[in-house]
Order: sequence, then structure tokens, then C-alpha cells
Amino acid sequence: MKIPIQLGLVIALIFSVPDTLEAQLTPYFEMSLYFEDAIGNRDTVIFGYDINASSDIDPEWGEVELTTPFDSVFEVKIGSFDYFYKNKLTKRLIQDTEIVVNDSSCYIGSTGIIYVYAIHYPIKVNWDKNLLLNNECFRGAFIVNHITDELAGPISPDEIPPLYYCMAAVDSGYFDFTEEPSPEQIRVYINKEVEGLGIMPIPGLRLIVNPYWAYTPCYWVTETENTRYVDGIAIYPNPVSGYFKLSDLSGGGITGPLFIYNSTGQMVKHHTAVGLEQVIDVSGLSEGRYHVVVYMEKNRIWRGAFVKQ
Repeated sequence: MKIPIQLGLVIALIFSVPDTLEAQLTPYFEMSLYFEDAIGNRDTVIFGYDINASSDIDPEWGEVELTTPFDSVFEVKIGSFDYFYKNKLTKRLIQDTEIVVNDSSCYIGSTGIIYVYAIHYPIKVNWDKNLLLNNECFRGAFIVNHITDELAGPISPDEIPPLYYCMAAVDSGYFDFTEEPSPEQIRVYINKEVEGLGIMPIPGLRLIVNPYWAYTPCYWVTETENTRYVDGIAIYPNPVSGYFKLSDLSGGGITGPLFIYNSTGQMVKHHTAVGLEQVIDVSGLSEGRYHVVVYMEKNRIWRGAFVKQ
């Protein structure tokens, strides 16, 4: 029997729809980042990762390589941090990852680079922090305008120069790529064509979504049920004007390292080894409330807070 062409097309379409719907996999983690320039132009990219993804462009994860030039006014694209695939850009990046050593509940190691071409600065970027806030596997997420820090944590704030945002603590940030970087910073760039302007260096932002206890400058954000806190230490004096000490009220032994975070989750001070009677100088900090995290023996953690006046 000969089937009319129109009917054949309908049948083919019906049978092809399920395959299309099933083709895109659901990653372990994904989030959208929304960008807006100074005059209201907007663009969006999606970042995610999964243990079954790769650092290449994978259609089954919904990735489509973009080969067209950047828009001459404003456009945002995302690519892998893997230099072998760095020249491949997309609007949706599902990156490869791996299980955290000795902890099968979280994944670690995925990095995305978001490239932004704009002529109207500053650029605002916002996200849904609730995707990160209540999950220890994502709570250490941060976005930063350089690649200077490449050491394993715990880290010093000197390794993360000033302009970064702890994404589980705040839901937006501003970047201005017209500013000159500090001598310690190594900015991220890619050479790509811009419509009507030829090949140009496009600046980028580095995005990492890691557990709060892994490599991240954003350890403190909020309370979680999984954090093993201990009592028996106090900060004095409090409020603090210049210096404070840690007072051991329980005989728990030597503590360290110590980290101090501001109200938006950014690390502002770090000591690699701290005795309970060591004086901590905070005279250089601005007035406000700060959070202290101290690593104890047997993988325990003490947390406190002080007011700088």
C-alpha cells in the first residue's frame, strides 16, 4: 500500500518525538546564570556537571557548539576550562567531574569559563542561590574574574584576589572588565571573532561549584546538618577593636588553621596554625560582623562570630 507523503511525514514525526525528548540527559547539577549590561541587554548561559559527561561538546546533554561571531554589543558564551577544548563555546555546558576522594556523596573538579563581550559596563550576573545554599555538595560555589589561585585548599585569601562572589551567600555580582587587573591576577581571555570587528580577546569569568569543605574560598555560608561542630572555645574580647584571643574552655588542645569570613561568605583572613592563646590581629578589617572557623583535632570544626568595632 502506498502511503501519501503528508501522512508519512506525520507518522515519522510522531515516532521521532519520543527519541528527541529522551535524547537530552538530566545532569547531576545544573544552574542558569543571567547576565545584563549597563543599558539592559540580557543573555543567559547554563552550567552543570555530571560524572558521565565529558569536557567536549555533548549533544546528549543539550550542548550545541556556537561557531558564529560574538554579537558586537553584548553576548555571553561558556566553555570548558580544559585547554584542549577551550576554543569550543556554547550556551549550555555540562562538564565532566569525578567523585570526591573517600566520599561518594559529592562530585568535585568541574570548572566553566564564561566569556563576556560587552561595550556597556558594568555587567551584572545573577543566579538562584537556593540551588546551592542547602546542599553541602554545591555550597562552596564561587565565581571569580581570574585564574591566579590554583593551589589545593585550605587556602589563604591572598590566593583569591578581591573580586569574587560566594554564590550560596549572595545572588548577584558585578564585573567591569575595563578595570586593570592587580599584579597578582591572571585574567581569563579567549581570542574569538566579534561581528564586524574581527578577532578580539574576549574576557572571561571562572565558575567552580564544589562542596563547601573542598577547594573554595567560600567555606562559611550558612549552617548545615552535616557540619560537625564542637563547643568549648570562646573569643575574647568581643566586640573586638584590634585583637582577639581564642579561649579554651574545655581543654580540647591546640587548634588550627583558622579562617575569618565576612557576612557575604568571603574569606578575609587566614592563619595556618593557631594556638588557643595566640593573638589574632583584625585591626585591618572594617566594622561589622565576622564569622570564624577553626579546624580541630579528629576532623572536628569550631565556629564562632565576633563584631569588629
